[in-house]
Amino acid sequence: MLGIAVGSFVGPMTSKYFSDVWLKRLFIVLSAYVGIGYLLAGFFNFKLPGI
Repeated sequence: MLGIAVGSFVGPMTSKYFSDVWLKRLFIVLSAYVGIGYLLAGFFNFKLPGI
């Protein structure tokens, strides 16, 4: 619930300063990092920082 509230507040503010293309690229990089972190943790028992 807290993440939804923070995202609803921060999202419109960041869209004023960054273009849609850069926000999509940032989302792709962050989601790939999290996905690779879960993959490494699940199969190889290796944890990436922040995950």
